[in-house]
Amino acid sequence: MEFNFQQLLSDFELRELSSEADIIDHLALRTKIYKKEYSGEYVDNKYDLLPSDWKANLIGIFSNRQQIATIRVVTRRVNETIEKQLYTINEKFGIHIKPDISGCLPTEYAFQINSKNSLTDKDKSVELSRVAVSDEFRGLGLCRFAMLAAIGISILDNYKYCLYSCSVNSVKYHADLVPMMKGVTAEQNDNGYPGFKFPTSSAAVLSAFQNMSQTHMNQAIIAGVVCRYGTGVLDTSQLANVHQLSSSK
Repeated sequence: MEFNFQQLLSDFELRELSSEADIIDHLALRTKIYKKEYSGEYVDNKYDLLPSDWKANLIGIFSNRQQIATIRVVTRRVNETIEKQLYTINEKFGIHIKPDISGCLPTEYAFQINSKNSLTDKDKSVELSRVAVSDEFRGLGLCRFAMLAAIGISILDNYKYCLYSCSVNSVKYHADLVPMMKGVTAEQNDNGYPGFKFPTSSAAVLSAFQNMSQTHMNQAIIAGVVCRYGTGVLDTSQLANVHQLSSSK
C-alpha cells in the first residue's frame, strides 16, 4: 500500500505520552510485539521497561483512544516529565529495572560507531527505537508514520542526528528516510547492557536530519508539531495545505 501521510494524519492520533496509564499501555504493546519477533533473544520483561526509558520521549499512535503503535526518542538526559511515572511502574509491577542515567545512547553500548569526520556535537544526537505496531494495523504505514513523528520531535528539540538500530533485514526499508551518513560505519561488538539484549541480527545506522529529502523533512516537522501540540495548532487553512507541503519536492 502506498504511504499516505495526509490520510494517516487524519485517521490516527499522535501523542507524546506522560500519564502512567498511557505509558503502561505503551510498554505492554512493546512487550507483545518484541517478544514475538525476537522470541529466543528477548529478555523476558512483562512490561518491556528498559533502563534507557528514563531518558526517552515516549510516543504513541492511537485509534479510537486505543494505543496501536509506539516509538521512543532516547536522549542523553533524564526525561523529568515521565521520571516519576516510570519509577512508579517499576515498583508497582516489581520489574526491578535500574535506570540508565549515563550520557550514552542504548545502541552505543552494543555498536562501535566510527566516522571519518568526527562528530563535534555528539550531544546533538538522539536514538529512535522500540517501534511497535499492533498486528491488526500493519500494512498501513504506521511504522514510517511513527518514525516521522519521532524525527519531528527531535528536530523541534534542536537535535541534528539520529541513531537507529533494527534488524539487518529492516535497514533497507528505512534507508530513504534515515540513510547512513557517508563515512560512517557501525560494527556490533556486544549484546547491550543489563536489562536489555541486542539481537545478533541487529544493524545500526547514524543519520543526519539535514540529509533528509524535503518531502520527508516537511512530513516530519508536521508530524512532530501535531504529536507535541495536537491538531488544534493547525488552523483550517494550514490543514488544507498539509497535502501540498508534505508532498513537495
